[in-house]
Amino acid sequence: MFSLMMNHKIKLSFTMLLLIVCSIAVTIFSNNTLSDSVSIISGVLLSLGLVVMMAFITLEALEAICNP
Repeated sequence: MFSLMMNHKIKLSFTMLLLIVCSIAVTIFSNNTLSDSVSIISGVLLSLGLVVMMAFITLEALEAICNP
């Protein structure tokens, strides 16, 4: 059911999730305005990327179920 590309997308999703957690940690523990701004922007972009990646994974899973 899960192809090699699907496995690659799942690994990429977990990497994005890890980077979001790192971005949140930098935002919380940083006292510098510039690093806070960069961290918040990267966190937002990574969140959007994660949502899009999850949508693709869901669509591929539905396609695999509906088209055996």
